[in-house]
Amino acid sequence: MYNFQRQITINRPVTTKQSTGQVKETSNTLIRTCFADIKISAGNESTNFDQQRATNSYTFVVRYTTTEIKPTDFVLFEGLRIEINSVVKLANRNMFIELKGEANIK
Repeated sequence: MYNFQRQITINRPVTTKQSTGQVKETSNTLIRTCFADIKISAGNESTNFDQQRATNSYTFVVRYTTTEIKPTDFVLFEGLRIEINSVVKLANRNMFIELKGEANIK
């Protein structure tokens, strides 16, 4: 069914508010290291204010954890930072969690 052979880390950004009022990511906290089933979808390109942006979409399936994974967390996989867009508990007895996210391509 799933092929849990690729190791990922799930991290949570730690932010601080600057004196200017801006929120800045200062570090991150490791939430979990685990093995995942990974599917990489076709990329996407967009242009915003004459800047081209290219992304790849990723779907990770991991075994259920009692640690809450939030859409503000991110996955580190093969040196890429993949921002999580959605977290869904899959129907098969809540044994698995599906994480969907995007990574910028340089």
